[in-house]
Amino acid sequence: MKKVFVALLLCSAVFMLNSSANAVSLTGIYDFRDQFNATTTSFEGLDFTDDGTLWITSAPNYKTPHLIGVNLETTTVLSKEDYTNYVTKDVFGGWLSSPFNPVALASDGINLFVGSNGKSSVFYNYLYTTDQTARLEDGSIKFSGGACNDPEGAAYLGGAIYITCQESQKIIKLNTDGTVEDVMTGVTALGLGATDNGSLIIGDYVNHDLLLYDVQSDTIANRIDLNALFTGYEVVDPDGIIRYVPDPDGIAYRNGKIYMTFEHDLRVFEISLKEPPVATPEPGTVLLLGLGLLGLTAGLRKKRA
Repeated sequence: MKKVFVALLLCSAVFMLNSSANAVSLTGIYDFRDQFNATTTSFEGLDFTDDGTLWITSAPNYKTPHLIGVNLETTTVLSKEDYTNYVTKDVFGGWLSSPFNPVALASDGINLFVGSNGKSSVFYNYLYTTDQTARLEDGSIKFSGGACNDPEGAAYLGGAIYITCQESQKIIKLNTDGTVEDVMTGVTALGLGATDNGSLIIGDYVNHDLLLYDVQSDTIANRIDLNALFTGYEVVDPDGIIRYVPDPDGIAYRNGKIYMTFEHDLRVFEISLKEPPVATPEPGTVLLLGLGLLGLTAGLRKKRA
């Protein structure tokens, strides 16, 4: 009977490992390196509008900041809005203005919300709404640097905007009336996206993971290891440092797929999500399962004899 139990356990383990190993896969790379200069363009935040346009914020250290709209299927640039001379207002109680550094980006499907990442706990941060021509409107949501120091990623979910705060090491929920709620603390996150089923996709910068966080239950439902997903990846940043795994700077979600950008790489990476362990086993797994069942049958026959 012990052998029968071991055979069943082995088959179950092999099936579960095979299924979970194939939970995600890198299914597309959209290359824009021949259309932009890496010294003046840095892909940061991104999100889709309902027409299928992927919007990307470019903020190369306060140099030539842009909001870029692209068609992924044809890898063509549809729009490029220059924010070089745009400044955030009412900085430090209205005494100063600072250059607009667009990093955080979210969309409700029609509107875009663009945020500047003020790296200060004293200054205010602004999240601006764009009109149909991608130009910033006067209306904005203001929140203090104390509530969110260094906003990096943004996502629209359930009528509110969620923002990652790198220096504050937390994620906040920004309501339309400007009130702020802490959602998660103790996480150093960059990019942020939102799925159709009410989950946030969090770019864990320290561990190089993508975390699928269920807002309703306040639990991390899944963890995607970028080190395992991007095997053989290599890119040289402007400082000459070789990166072997991309930082999850920009994150967007559309039709069951996660899209990710890395500030030192002018490509958009497509990651396909699959249903966990209910998937049909591959031929190798079926063979092992069959062998296990044969062992089970043999064990039962021997016991009957």
